[in-house]
Formats: sequence, C-alpha cells, structure tokens
Amino acid sequence: MTTIAEKIDQALEIIAEETGDRLSELDIQHSLKPYFETDTSMPKEYRLGNPALGFGGKLRRSSQNSHLYVSAYSEDMKGDIPERLNRINARLKELG
Repeated sequence: MTTIAEKIDQALEIIAEETGDRLSELDIQHSLKPYFETDTSMPKEYRLGNPALGFGGKLRRSSQNSHLYVSAYSEDMKGDIPERLNRINARLKELG
C-alpha cells in the first residue's frame, strides 16, 4: 500500500512535469509532508505558490480515503490553467 508521503512525492513530480516548477525541498520536508501526514483533520489544502497554477493553486485532499487533487481560484481559471489542472488531476487520480 502506498503511503501518503509516497503519494505526495508522486503528486509533486506530476505537478513539476506539468508546470515546470517545483516546491523547495525545505517546504516539502518541513511544511507540506508533516501537515498531510500527521494532522488528521480533513479536508487538507496546501498552497503551492506555483505561478503556472495561478495565485490560488492548491494541493488538496478531502478525506483520509480520497485521492490528492489540485485546484485554483475561479479568477485564475484563464489561459491554459484549466487544461493544465485537468491533466494534473487526471494523472493524480490514477495514483489512487
């Protein structure tokens, strides 16, 4: 069974491939992963700060049994952002 930490690694790789931008290792190890791994409250959302996803691009998880997905604010849904989000989320859904 894949752990949430492994899923996050896979998700971040997909996001990087689709956007050309990566979170810093410091953010991943000291903020994102601890938040998703140890905080049991749901839903989860983590602002990615990725310009290719608009100002409000977030990595989300709605429950312990749900897959990860990425969303953006409605005002950021212009240009190629909607298509990029669709590609990312299709790939994330395959991770389970």
